[in-house]
Amino acid sequence: MQGLVKEAGSLGQAAKQLEDHFRTLFSPEVPAEGHQHIQHIMDDLQTTAGEYCVKPFSTHEVDEAIARLKRGKTSGMSGMSSELFLSMWSLQEGKHILLMFFNDLLIDSDHPQEVYDGFVTLIPKVSTVRTCSDIRPINLVEVANKMYCYLLTRRLLSSWPVPGCQNGAIAGGQVLDAMSTAYWAVQQESFTGDYAVWVNADIKSAFDTLQHRDIASYIHKHCLPQFSREALQLLRVVCSPQLAFDWRGHHWTVGQCQGVQQGHSYSAILFAFIIGWVVQVEFDCWDVEGLIHRVGGWGWLFVDDLLLRFANWGTALMLTPRIQDALARVGLRLNLSKTQLFAHSAMLEAGRLLDIPDGHLFTRIDWTAETTYLRKPLRHPQTGESIFSILQPCLQRAAHQGLESLKTVLKGLRWSDPMLAMRLLNRYIGGKWFWFTPLLIPTALCVKEVLAVQATMLIVIMHLFVPDTLKHEIALHLNRLRRRSAHVLITKIPANAWSTIWRLRCWSYLGHVLRRPTSAANRQVFLDFAHTPRPQGGYPNTPLKWLQQQAANAFGIPEPSPMLLPTLAEDRKKWQQAGQSHFNRVAQDEVHSYISDCPWPKWQYALLQVVPWLFSCVLCEHCEGYCLAWIDEEEGPMTIRIQPQCLRQSLCEALALVRMKYRAWVISLSVASRDCDAFLPDLQLAHVDLFQSFGNLLLLAVLNYDAYLRVQQVIA
Repeated sequence: MQGLVKEAGSLGQAAKQLEDHFRTLFSPEVPAEGHQHIQHIMDDLQTTAGEYCVKPFSTHEVDEAIARLKRGKTSGMSGMSSELFLSMWSLQEGKHILLMFFNDLLIDSDHPQEVYDGFVTLIPKVSTVRTCSDIRPINLVEVANKMYCYLLTRRLLSSWPVPGCQNGAIAGGQVLDAMSTAYWAVQQESFTGDYAVWVNADIKSAFDTLQHRDIASYIHKHCLPQFSREALQLLRVVCSPQLAFDWRGHHWTVGQCQGVQQGHSYSAILFAFIIGWVVQVEFDCWDVEGLIHRVGGWGWLFVDDLLLRFANWGTALMLTPRIQDALARVGLRLNLSKTQLFAHSAMLEAGRLLDIPDGHLFTRIDWTAETTYLRKPLRHPQTGESIFSILQPCLQRAAHQGLESLKTVLKGLRWSDPMLAMRLLNRYIGGKWFWFTPLLIPTALCVKEVLAVQATMLIVIMHLFVPDTLKHEIALHLNRLRRRSAHVLITKIPANAWSTIWRLRCWSYLGHVLRRPTSAANRQVFLDFAHTPRPQGGYPNTPLKWLQQQAANAFGIPEPSPMLLPTLAEDRKKWQQAGQSHFNRVAQDEVHSYISDCPWPKWQYALLQVVPWLFSCVLCEHCEGYCLAWIDEEEGPMTIRIQPQCLRQSLCEALALVRMKYRAWVISLSVASRDCDAFLPDLQLAHVDLFQSFGNLLLLAVLNYDAYLRVQQVIA
C-alpha cells in the first residue's frame, strides 16, 4: 500500500485517512428513530421468546457447523483455530464442552463482549492502492463466534423466503446459475438478432452499507415465533460489532452501525436474502403492472452482483430508476464508475439517438458492447464465434496461473511419476477452470484445443525437455514425440482426460438445470433454445442440442424433446450413471494410438539415446532369433535376446532390465514394417503390462525396410 502513503504525503497522514474513511463507512450518524426502531424489534422478539421454551442446539446441528470449518484458515484475535475445534469435537468431553458453550450463549440474555469483537485486516482490491476505496476490510472473527452465528442462521433460514432472482448464498444456488443465464441469453440474442438492453450493476460497498434497521425489519418480519430467541441473539451480534484496526503501527476501534461483517458466517447469507428479497419484490411489482420481460425474467443476482435485462429502451429508461429507489430504501446505491450499460453495438447505436433526460442513470454510466460479469468477459458472439471463443483466453490464463502456483512443488518432480503429475495437473491446474466448463459446448474442435493445453501442461510438469543443442529436424521430431506421449497418457485413463471431465461436468450441470424449479431463470433460458432459430433459417449448435444428442446416446433412445429431458434428469443417480457410461465409451473411441509410422529424420536416432526421458531401441533379427537393440553412448551397441514365441513376456523382462540402467519414461520401440502385423497383438499387451507394472509408456514406431536393414548392419 505504498501508493496510498505516497499520495497522502506520510505514513501518519495515510493512517489518519484510513481511520476517517472507515469511521465514515462503518459508523455514520444514525437517526434516533433508527435506534428506536431496532430496539422496538428487539423488545418484541424478547417478549415473544419468553412465550416459548428455548430449544438447545443438538449434536447434529453442531456437527453441521463443524463440517463447514476449513483447515488452515486465519483465526480471530484469540488464536483459537479451526483445527482446535475439530480436535475438540472428535472427543466426547470436547463435544460436551462445545455444546454447553453454544447453548449458554443461546440462553443468556447478554452475550460476552468478545462475541462482538472482530479484528479487521485490510486487503488491497487493486495492485496499486492510491485511495482508501481501493482497500477491502475483512473481519477476522473468532471461530467460535462464526459457529454460533451459523447455528442461529440455520434455524432462521427455514422461514426466510427464497428470492427467485438470487443465485448466491442460498441452498442449491451457485455462481454458474447466474453465469449460464447471462451467457445463454446473450447467445440467443446473437442467434435471433433480437437484442435487449442490459445493466451490469455494481453496488457500492454493498456489505458495508446495508442499514441495520432494515436487517432488523427483515429478520423480525420473517421470523417464526418459536425462533424469536435465535432471531434476537443474531440481531444482537449483527447490530453491535466492535471492529479493531491495526495498520502499520496505528491502532483504532470502530463500532459498526451499518452493514454486515464481511468474513462472518452469517454475512453473505443474510445479505443475499435481504437484497434478493428487495429486488424480487420490485420485479414482482413490474409483473403485476403487466410490463413485459424476456424469457428468464427481469434479471438476477449472485449475492451482490446484479444484472438487469430489459426488452427495449423504453422499458429500460422507465424501470432503472425504480430499481435504484428500491435499493436506496435499504441503504444501497449503485457505484456509477463501475456500473455499465451493456448491449449489442446495433442496440447501442439506437440508444444514442434517444432523448434521455438529464440526470438519468444512463447518462452517468459507461455504455459498452462488452462487459465483465463475475470476472468473466460477456459479449455477443459474432459470426463463427461461440462462448468457447469468448472464454478460451480465461481458460488458458487460469491454466497458466495454476501452473505458476505449483512452481515450488514442481522443482523436484520429473517424468518418473506420471500419475502423480497427472493428479497435480488436474487438481491444481485443471481445477482453476473446470468450474466454468458447463458454459462451453464440448465440440470436437474445442475438445482438441483443450487436450492440446492439457498435453502442454503435462509436458511442463514432467520436465520432458528438448535440448537446444539438437539439430532443428531432430528437435521437431522429439517435440512431436513428447506431445504424442502426453496424449497417450492422458487418454489412457479416461477419468484423467480434460475432455471427459469437461463432458461429465456439462452433463451433470445441465441435469441440475433441468431439475431446478420451472421458475428458475437458467432453466427457462436453457429450454428456450428450442425456439431459437437463426434468422437465415436452421437451428444453431446450442447447449440444448448437444444435451439432446448426448441423452439419446446415453439412454439408447431417439433424440428426446426438450420437454422429455427434465423427466430423464429427475432421477439424479440414474442420470449420472448413464452419463458416466456414455462418456467412458466416447473416451475409449478417442484413445490416442501408441503406434506411429513417423520415423526419425535419420534412421540412426532409432538406436541412439538423445534425452534422459526417452529410451530408443529396435526389435530386429539377430542370430536366428530376435533381439532388443540400442546404442549406449558409453558402451556402444547393446542387445538383449528376445524369444519370439513368448514375445510379450520376453519383451517385458528385457525392458525391466533396461529400466535398471536408464531413467527413461517413454520407450520408443521401432519395428520393421514387415514384422509389425505379426507382433502387434503381443506388443499391445506389452504396452499395457509395462504401464501397469512400472508406469512406463511403450510407443511403437514402424521402420521402413531400408532403415531396418541399416540398423541390422550396425547391430551385426
